Amino acid sequence: MALPELDLTGLSYAEAAVLACVSTLRMEGALESVAEEVGAVEPLRTVGRGVRTVFAGHLGGERDVATAAKGLSANWRIDQEIADTHPLAPFWMAGVRVGFFAFLSVQAAGEERLRECFEQGREAAGLWPRGVSAGSVGSLLELEVARQEESLRVVRRAGVGGLRELAEEDRRLFRRVTASS
Repeated sequence: MALPELDLTGLSYAEAAVLACVSTLRMEGALESVAEEVGAVEPLRTVGRGVRTVFAGHLGGERDVATAAKGLSANWRIDQEIADTHPLAPFWMAGVRVGFFAFLSVQAAGEERLRECFEQGREAAGLWPRGVSAGSVGSLLELEVARQEESLRVVRRAGVGGLRELAEEDRRLFRRVTASS
């Protein structure tokens, strides 16, 4: 399947940074659905708290540096929580790598970094071993592409503030569709 190339031109630093956080939270939802199975519930929660404080900072709120640092540290170690032989190991490790882009967004955002984030999200979603049922899409990869496109539409239409609700909605959607597949 040929994936659409996303037009990321003209995005501000803040827009790219927030979009990286949204992508990370979306993937967190999918990872949540298997965290208990792989024995990494608490590390994933720590990552999530870190991403949320980075996200809040990009949206003009307060960023708790200690929480962000703990999240980054947990993200760095979390792939060690799963055995290489586990059937979901490729998905898990690729999904965890999406998290680095949210933490990197504090210092290095922009079109190229966001492109890498979106590509990593697509790679991880493409490794989901089962189909999903979400409207007209039948795979996590198709859903990831659709949500990337939607997040870009929202940012261009409503700015970064419009992504706050979308991020949580996407996280719940990804958790639901991966848990039920």
